[in-house]
Amino acid sequence: METPPARAAATLPASPYASRIINLVFDESVFRIHEQFLAKEPWLLKKLAEQDQASRSRKHPEVNLKHISHHVGHVLVHYLVTGTYDCLKADAVPPSESFARDFTTALRVYSVCRQHDIKALRDLAKNEIKWLGGKLTIPRMIDAVEEGYPTVPPEDEWFPEYLRSQMEAFHDDLTTTGAAEALEEIGQPTTVSKMLLSSIVENFVYCQQTNIKGAPPAQQRTTREWADEVNLASEMSAPQAGARIEKKAAAADHVSPGFVSSFTATATPASGSEDNDATLTAAVLDLQLSDLAPPRAANGALHSEVTNGDAAGGTSKKSAKRKSRAKRKKAAKLRNEEKSGADLNDAEHDG
Repeated sequence: METPPARAAATLPASPYASRIINLVFDESVFRIHEQFLAKEPWLLKKLAEQDQASRSRKHPEVNLKHISHHVGHVLVHYLVTGTYDCLKADAVPPSESFARDFTTALRVYSVCRQHDIKALRDLAKNEIKWLGGKLTIPRMIDAVEEGYPTVPPEDEWFPEYLRSQMEAFHDDLTTTGAAEALEEIGQPTTVSKMLLSSIVENFVYCQQTNIKGAPPAQQRTTREWADEVNLASEMSAPQAGARIEKKAAAADHVSPGFVSSFTATATPASGSEDNDATLTAAVLDLQLSDLAPPRAANGALHSEVTNGDAAGGTSKKSAKRKSRAKRKKAAKLRNEEKSGADLNDAEHDG
């Protein structure tokens, strides 16, 4: 009886769990991972090779990643082992706060992936950012961006475009109720981003109140135009604003220098004032001084007469009272004439 030929033993790949343990040292934690999983990212193998000699005396070789937070470290290790995205979840926090924290972590993961060219995890982080961003209000999103991705490198084209789309959607869908809720959530802005956002919302409310939103398209302003205007105003000092106003006043010779000085002083908040609103300067600069009516001749004559009288020792009190009464009568007559004209227009419209 012939003996059957022996089968060749099947060769199985080595288990990644049989490879040596590597310590990944993050800012606050040390995570252990089998060396074979590092093969997914060549930059980690390179770091290991550079630091392996120095850490031979240790039980487990180390890779220094202290520039990465342990929250991002968890996402990175989970991705190396499973190829999927997962972040640590906080216990006993409201859903809105949980979404905000996860969004901040996703931004940090995205930043690290850009720094080390981890393309697959970067794309997973993008998906997290887009999904979680839909769960956040714009003020909360701005807070998270300032915390998780405060400096956007010039070569990053995706994130600025994403943030711009979110701001445009916020502006296009804004309602009076939504604006009130946004301003309440912003509170007293303490960062430039929050100041700009607050100004955009306040300008929306102003447009609603003055019916500018229904104006022709040429008169409407986009979110970016509002932001540019507010940013310009915030960079201008009070003397610059005053110079701009005085320049306009010089072109409109009927506007007195006293009016310009008082208007500029009104637009310049006192030191330490809580009403230091950057939009006020912009409003002053938009003022068309040429639209102001020139002073009436009677007023000019009165001003001249009072000035001359003051130089000679002052006008009498009786003369001042008579002129004051005359001015009040004239003003009342003008109001009556305007009211009669308005009533007549209403009657014609009704007819």
